[in-house]
Amino acid sequence: FQRLCYTLQTADGEIVGGIMCELYWGWLYVDLLWVMDELRHLGYGRRLLLRAEEEARQRGAKNAYLDTFSFQAPDFYKKLGYEIFGELSDFPIGHQRYFLTKKL
Repeated sequence: FQRLCYTLQTADGEIVGGIMCELYWGWLYVDLLWVMDELRHLGYGRRLLLRAEEEARQRGAKNAYLDTFSFQAPDFYKKLGYEIFGELSDFPIGHQRYFLTKKL
């Protein structure tokens, strides 16, 4: 079991984004990926995720998985090669919780 954590910081050291992951049994689990609203759609989230995936590969991971909600970022992850393997409807009511995976 290993943890990965990368942060996105301003020149002054303010944290404005980051990713927290876990590695175990050859899998990367993306627990949290966050970028400040004002910095979204500028490629920072993509770079954080790709950096974590690359580090996971170097440490022997062959696959990745994560979950997200319909009101968050399922399309973001799909664009980066993740595929839905599970879904909970009405979680919360009126939305879905998606489980996605990707071969590294």
